[in-house]
Amino acid sequence: MGICAGIDLCDDHIAIRICGETEVTVWPAVVCREKKGEHWFVGEEAYRVALSGEGVMTDKLLKLLSKNGTSTVMRRQYTGSELLTELFRKVLEEKTSVTDFSCIDRLCVTLHKPDGQLFDKVKASLAAAGVAEEKLLLISHEEAFIYYTLSQEKDLYSGLVGAFDLSEERLCFYELMMVRGMSRPCVVAESRDVEEAFHTDILRKDSGRTLGDRIITDVAKRSMEGKAYSAVFLTGTGFDRIDWAQNFVSYVCLRRKVLQEKGLFAIGAAFAADDSLRAETQFPELMFCDGRTTSEISMNVSIHERTSRLMLTRAGSRWYGLGAHIEVIPEEGTRVSFLVEPFDKTKEKREVTASLGDVTEIASRPEKCTRVAVDMRFSSADRVELKLTDLGFGEICPASGTEVQEELSL
Repeated sequence: MGICAGIDLCDDHIAIRICGETEVTVWPAVVCREKKGEHWFVGEEAYRVALSGEGVMTDKLLKLLSKNGTSTVMRRQYTGSELLTELFRKVLEEKTSVTDFSCIDRLCVTLHKPDGQLFDKVKASLAAAGVAEEKLLLISHEEAFIYYTLSQEKDLYSGLVGAFDLSEERLCFYELMMVRGMSRPCVVAESRDVEEAFHTDILRKDSGRTLGDRIITDVAKRSMEGKAYSAVFLTGTGFDRIDWAQNFVSYVCLRRKVLQEKGLFAIGAAFAADDSLRAETQFPELMFCDGRTTSEISMNVSIHERTSRLMLTRAGSRWYGLGAHIEVIPEEGTRVSFLVEPFDKTKEKREVTASLGDVTEIASRPEKCTRVAVDMRFSSADRVELKLTDLGFGEICPASGTEVQEELSL
């Protein structure tokens, strides 16, 4: 049996949990290259080497990666992707005690928000570090929160579940709700970055601790007042200690369970990684969050003169990497229609249409003599990129090469 693990990657830290282990290991997300060689250091060791003057350190790697930035280390320019590759390589080596990552069966990485372009870059950095792309899974913090919560005792999520994530870079409130009474149980997670976030450095002084307690208590009251929570989780480096937040603790502990969990998102990612390897899921609930689709997309098609519904994407699917390719012969011209049906039945289903347009060469063809390739790719939970390509109709109507790209809002 190989290694299965979850990684939480943020600008200020990287946390990893190996499936089957109880410990979550957290490093500051910094890398340092020694000045007199090619050796790299990460985390606290990187700080030590940099402070001794023996190396050059770089931090904020995710920001560097997302902005396509570079950092000059010992007269050499490194891209954010190259630096992140070094971070992944060293962290995995230290945690797994191996240098050949072919033994990894599944590695799930969770980021704060799902971003297709950033996901692609993170995947490329991991592949450069030696982890095969087909063994990678990328999810958002909201989805990791769902996996973490559903792995707990059921009484903890019998009602609403809340979570506060306090780190150097953000204060975020998460909320999870089970939806019952449907054909399939559903779980919905949402999150909100709090504008009043503060840097955890202020907690080093008495005045800063008082201010931090007041801010986070006000946030808790606004977010939770009037709602019944069965449990609240506290995670992030800001909650490594909670003696600075007495008023906050008094409020959130009133008639509900409150638990500190170091590396909550890394743990959730580890459960997601393990679940993806199983023949039958441990989590039958339909999941809805910022990394999952909320609508299903289908088409009415005729096959051997019998009309049927062709399902292209289902609600609750992970949208990153989700797409479809089909070839159809439109009933009229080049118009292709799709049915968008939200999982939330209070919202109306609707029909949307895409077309190759009024290209003269295509418009002059007889009816049902145009074959159209439809390529569908999600760019976010509620946006789909469509590409229609004219394939012609054999030797009768050669392909014109016409392509049309549209964006569909769900």
